[in-house]
Amino acid sequence: MKTALLAGLALTTFPLANDSPVFTLEQDDTLSSAWKISSKRETITANLQIMGSDQDVGSGSTTTTARVVELSEEYPKVTEGGAPLRIVRSYETLSTGQERGGEELEDVKFLDTEGESDLSGSSVVFTYEPDSDEWSAAYAEDAEGEEDWLDELAPRVDLAGLLDGADDEIEVGSSWELSPSFLNDVLDPGGAVIQLADPEVDDAPEGAIQLRLPGESSIKRYDDLEGEITASFTEIVEEDDMRLAKIVVEVNVEAELDVIEDLEAEADERGSAETYAEGILTRALEGKLTVLWNLGENRAESIEGELTGSAEMDVEWSMSNGEMELEIVFHQEVDVEHEIEGTFGD
Repeated sequence: MKTALLAGLALTTFPLANDSPVFTLEQDDTLSSAWKISSKRETITANLQIMGSDQDVGSGSTTTTARVVELSEEYPKVTEGGAPLRIVRSYETLSTGQERGGEELEDVKFLDTEGESDLSGSSVVFTYEPDSDEWSAAYAEDAEGEEDWLDELAPRVDLAGLLDGADDEIEVGSSWELSPSFLNDVLDPGGAVIQLADPEVDDAPEGAIQLRLPGESSIKRYDDLEGEITASFTEIVEEDDMRLAKIVVEVNVEAELDVIEDLEAEADERGSAETYAEGILTRALEGKLTVLWNLGENRAESIEGELTGSAEMDVEWSMSNGEMELEIVFHQEVDVEHEIEGTFGD
């Protein structure tokens, strides 16, 4: 009994004066992060209607996408309080892989969207602009890439946004609300870092027309979700000589989104003349994420968890096949599961 009591006392963790999680840096600090995000989409229903004729286009199919994002950052300029003003980010590994299941359909081809991102091996400099309260991005001197890619990159991948909305001093038992934009940080760390060449598509047979069907996976819009995202500082744990604050994030959000502008932008990008009459995406997400915050290093140490939900898309549009104007209706219902793992280090 005495041995068991001593062991129990040895594992007890008592709060200290500096046990309030904060994010701070020093000039020329470095920080690496490695993410693995697996997203499984099970299509319950996918129906296409062209000029009143119905066709199944993938009901019962599943697609699992695994993204690997590994980054390293340097901070040549920070504020007196330790916030970054300039970030030099190296994109070391950016890749995506896909697995598909379900019955193959003769007239439906799934595009090959996997491989190493064209941004891999490049470096980008992010600079905070105080006058506009925004970040600008430019390729480092020894790097190159498409200018359009820069607009889709996010400057912060350090999970500092987890502490937005919290009091300056928080303790075990504290909780606070997070903006839906936090979902961007965990579902798309670094923004649109996966840049792949356009997939090869065979020419349509004579007298036929090819359609690229819309999908909820290409439309992010996490900022527009409504509901509750609550962070709770639940306990302090000790692991490998580190004092770690355990912060649990509970997510329960949903929204009905008008996505006509998103669909039009995608059509313009691929050079397709399409006129949209309706584009509605109804999305819901819920789940729990656990963040361990390194109290000695003043930064995140890891994040893991799962978000599940559903998406329903209804789209109506028209396009020409060269002879007549086609009226098209698409309906899709999908169950979604995201598994998120991220680690941070010097």
